[in-house]
Amino acid sequence: LNKAAKLSFGDALTQFIEEQSKDRMQQEGKTEAKKTRIEKQRRDRHTKQRMLKSQFQKYNAPLSHIITADITDFRRSRLDQAKPSGKKISAHTVNNDLNLISSVFKYARSEWGMDNLNNPVKGSSRPKVADERNICPYEWEMENIIAAVDDYKPHLLWFKPMVLFQAAVGLRAGETANIEE
Repeated sequence: LNKAAKLSFGDALTQFIEEQSKDRMQQEGKTEAKKTRIEKQRRDRHTKQRMLKSQFQKYNAPLSHIITADITDFRRSRLDQAKPSGKKISAHTVNNDLNLISSVFKYARSEWGMDNLNNPVKGSSRPKVADERNICPYEWEMENIIAAVDDYKPHLLWFKPMVLFQAAVGLRAGETANIEE
């Protein structure tokens, strides 16, 4: 716990981002596409880091001094914020922020030997995410779906109409299975 009392959350986040980027680069190989994707993830995390620096009141506090109440305060303040467009920050975005904070604490425990460090995100509730999507496939996507269905199960006469029905009304497989008369 001594290390956790000295290392600030901000410094831990910086170190976490750098180490994760290096680890992924080594694991994934050297192709340009993989390097580009990993670099984009790194930039995205640095963007989150800048947001946390301005929004998370305990950014400069030692890891061991951050408690669940701090995480709850952060969650509430983030949910009350608005984007420049005037729209509220979504619950999904806040959950992503909490995931990053939690990852830093997990990484500190597993990789930096801070075994006694508690993860304060675990004790804080998460905002509920509306799990609805309004996605309509484009014509070319429908053509690809039809071609794939024809190739996949041409002998099952019911399969193609079911897939077309799902695509037309936007149902997932589990939702289709739960349809009752």
